[in-house]
Amino acid sequence: MSSYLYGPLTILSLVLALTLAAVAAVYVNRLEGRTTAPISEEIGSAKAVLHKVRKREPMSPDELDYANQVVAYRRSLMALCIPGALFMLGCFFVFGSLYHLHGATPSERTFLGVIPMLTSTNLAIRLLRSARLKGRLRKMA
Repeated sequence: MSSYLYGPLTILSLVLALTLAAVAAVYVNRLEGRTTAPISEEIGSAKAVLHKVRKREPMSPDELDYANQVVAYRRSLMALCIPGALFMLGCFFVFGSLYHLHGATPSERTFLGVIPMLTSTNLAIRLLRSARLKGRLRKMA
């Protein structure tokens, strides 16, 4: 890839990162404004409830309502903006470093942006995995 393409790619990734971060901020602000279930006040309650859904264990009505709420939050497209913003931030770092080198040999420092890219991919996969539980929740209700 020619070095003249890294400049526009850097700018594009910055614009996308800022846009996705703004949408993610709106989403988090909406989540903070919602009323919480009493079960959600316990540490690790979402993980425990989703584990019960995955294993098809019996659940109380409160746990079932909370599981529906958690799955609905994670199914939102706005939720995917959080890992998307992290991914674009990593792209911005990599493309910006490559643009700064102007064709010189990149070092390890150039590819430090791959770390947030891998992290955001893992986060997106976990969100999508939780979102697939909607079908199981319908059967459990």
